[in-house]
Amino acid sequence: MKLSNQKKPVKSIIKELRSLHTKKDFVDLEQASRKYLDYYENNPEIQNFLGAALSGQGLYQDAFVYFFKAVVDAETSSSKARFLSNIGVSYLKLDDQKNALNYLSKAVAEDEENVNALFNQANAMRNLGKVEQSLEVYQKAISLDPKHTNSVMFYSLALKVLGRFEDSKKSAFKALNLSPQWGMAHRHLSSMIDYSEDENHLIQMENLIKGNNLSDEDKMNLCFAISKALEEIGKYKDSFNYLSEGNNLARKGVEFSTKNSNNYYRLMKEAFSKDFFESAKTHNSLGEGIIFVLGMPRSGTSLIEQILASHSKVFGAGELRHFRICIDKFYFEVEGKKFPKNFSSHSLDLVDEIGKHYEEMISDIRGDSPFFVDKMPYNFMYIPLIQLSLPKSRIVLCERNPLDNCLSIYKQKFGVGNAYAYSLEELGNYYNSYREITNQWKSLLGDQIFCLNYEGLIRNQKEVTANMLDYCGLEWEESCLDFHKTNRNNKTASSVQVRRPIYTSSIKLGERYSEELEPLVNILNSQEKNYED
Repeated sequence: MKLSNQKKPVKSIIKELRSLHTKKDFVDLEQASRKYLDYYENNPEIQNFLGAALSGQGLYQDAFVYFFKAVVDAETSSSKARFLSNIGVSYLKLDDQKNALNYLSKAVAEDEENVNALFNQANAMRNLGKVEQSLEVYQKAISLDPKHTNSVMFYSLALKVLGRFEDSKKSAFKALNLSPQWGMAHRHLSSMIDYSEDENHLIQMENLIKGNNLSDEDKMNLCFAISKALEEIGKYKDSFNYLSEGNNLARKGVEFSTKNSNNYYRLMKEAFSKDFFESAKTHNSLGEGIIFVLGMPRSGTSLIEQILASHSKVFGAGELRHFRICIDKFYFEVEGKKFPKNFSSHSLDLVDEIGKHYEEMISDIRGDSPFFVDKMPYNFMYIPLIQLSLPKSRIVLCERNPLDNCLSIYKQKFGVGNAYAYSLEELGNYYNSYREITNQWKSLLGDQIFCLNYEGLIRNQKEVTANMLDYCGLEWEESCLDFHKTNRNNKTASSVQVRRPIYTSSIKLGERYSEELEPLVNILNSQEKNYED
């Protein structure tokens, strides 16, 4: 890239940098910003653009250096607010919600009419479970700019978390009036609609996708939404065609290796062999009242958490990354390698440290609740480590018919991660690896794991619920049967379903797609035959 002469006026330089930023040309933006800083060292706007360039490349720690310099050198409250907001947004991208909220709140304090800062402040609040508070902030942003589509849309998402579905739908329609082609808004809205053939929203989506001016992302989200609608009106073949197209688009540009995934599972099984586990003795008494609900995504984990959280003594915390964070913190600091390499060579003191840190991390969330539910599905990978580090905890492993489970995953557009979900072959192989590793954990721990069958719960709700409560050390409460009446935040893909009574329509759904799912069925059956041998 040919850079402009260094004597170029600052206003022209800012215009040039803004153009690069708008184009998301972050590499050239970094190069240009660094060049101009050689001549305008303390210019906060150029420092801010360099921070934005680095943040856009995922180099957040480097970005902070320049964002903070920009804050120090800021000449007005409004510019200082923008720079503080950028720091907050970078923390959002790092999933550090507390720091994000801290800096975004500082940005709003500097400029109460900065709509973007308000919007992101509300996002951080929502992510931290302060959903009611986030509504007020979204509303303030909307009052300042009624056409701020993101605020209107995410206000709708917050309402959905609270179970206010009718209000959420109204706000989603407002977002679509502002941005009719926004695929994510259509997909979000579709999750709250029970479709019929003459449902206007289905007609609107079908007409929209016939056009040729959609981005791949918008088209992908529309495909998932239309597929859901067509399934509900019984057009299964058409539904699957859209579903397949949506998954193909979602899989584009996403890195995933079945080989790498299988290698990680192999290392886990080797680290927690039967010989190692039988020799491993821990003497701590950590984990009292902690319940881990885990399993494959879409296996019923959200439903189980909702049932447990309907008990008067239980707080449902949702999907927490905390246990994995504890592993990374202590293992990497000691070993300098990623878990679980060389794990069996370490003292169990390391295991105790993981347990202690986990309890410390959840203490603010847990409060005074006697029982606490961590519903991160992927904690199934760490079941033996959970048992060693938090021996007083309880582990509920959710299991579902493999074909139904895999289809439900394939029907879901996930956020970051879960890249295996967008290919039937990769999904089948991943599921088989999941079954292999959880079978090993069950053989190691036996009845220390409560294996909950989703179909069994649907068919015999009271008995299975009573057995689960007894395993967790909880007395029976009728409210656990009326879980759908429990008013609590739910940010998962199942937020609509868990607010309905038990229903059977999700059982044997895969049989309706037997022809389309044949490649998946063959992969799943291949492992079942191996188990029989």
